[in-house]
Parts: sequence; structure tokens; C-alpha cells
Amino acid sequence: MRHIMISGLAAFGLASGAAAQRADQNAARAAEDAFGVSYANESIGLYDEEDVRGFSPIDAGNVRIEGLYIDQQADMSYRIVDSSIIRVGLTAIDYPFPAPTGIADFRLPDAPAEIVVSPRLNAGSFGDASVELDVRAPLVGETLSVAGGIGAYRDNEWFGGTPRVISGGVSARWRPAPDVEIIPFWSVDRFRS
Repeated sequence: MRHIMISGLAAFGLASGAAAQRADQNAARAAEDAFGVSYANESIGLYDEEDVRGFSPIDAGNVRIEGLYIDQQADMSYRIVDSSIIRVGLTAIDYPFPAPTGIADFRLPDAPAEIVVSPRLNAGSFGDASVELDVRAPLVGETLSVAGGIGAYRDNEWFGGTPRVISGGVSARWRPAPDVEIIPFWSVDRFRS
């Protein structure tokens, strides 16, 4: 299947239907090896996107979206990232330009069969708090779908720092032909501290 990714703002609409949840997303079930996988709000494995054997695949420019190399100019908001897999050593051999730092391969949300609405509230240590709302919706069967979300985070640090983040993004999947998939996406993260 050929993939085309376009960074930019996409139109966002919702189809009618019953709302579902993403409760079946599980990092342990999604893991193919022990190197690292992040799925929804869970992570498992030895490495992550920022640390493979003491190096960062992101800082080294070894980032892929669904297997395709990108020249990443800014961090992608996790409002549009469905999962990520770390490929190291022989697990990266099928990728163009494998790298000793490993490869961080991101996956964007796939087309759901029905509308999926996922709210999340979180409260943590030192007064941390966050609220997220993600929506995925089919617009035209499996031909066209959209996914997007917003999030607000307050991370009170133990040393007195008070970073606040507003995060948002939207992506779409359009399959105009059986072997063609076009995935425009846009995301933003705003930090204040």
C-alpha cells in the first residue's frame, strides 16, 4: 500500500452512530518484541522514542510514520499518535536507512467502524492534573475517516516548576483506491511555565 502524508489542517466532521471506547488498546498485547512499544497511554519495553541505548532516535532524525521516513521539524502531539514502536538491530532491517540509534516508528489512528469518543481525566503527584478528549469517526465507511483530540495538562514539579501544556491535533485517512492511502495531519503543543 502506498502512503502519502500531508502536514496541514484537515476538515473535521462526525458521522452519526453509537459511541465506543478504546478500552481494548493494550501495549503488552501490541508488543512484538521487548524493545519498546507505546499504545494509547501505556508503554512497555526496554526503550522509548527518546532513549535507545543512551541515544534518542528523534534527536538523531530516525523517525518514521507508518514505515515512511520523515524529516521531523517539530514534535508530533500525542493527540494524533495512536502508537509507536521502537525498531533496533535486526528488527529495523526492513526499513530504509536503518540506524544504530534505532528507529521510532509512529502510527496515526486508523479508521474505526463507528464513532469512538475517549475522555480521560488524570490527577497525580505534586498536584498534576490533565484532561483529554479524543474522537475518531468514519465519514465514508472505510474510505474516509478522521481522528483528533485536545488535551490540557498541569504538571506541578517537585522543585516548584509549573509547566502547563495545551495539546491538539487532527488527522484523516482517505483511501481513494485499494493501494493508495492519503493521511493529512496537523498538531500543536503549547507550553507555558
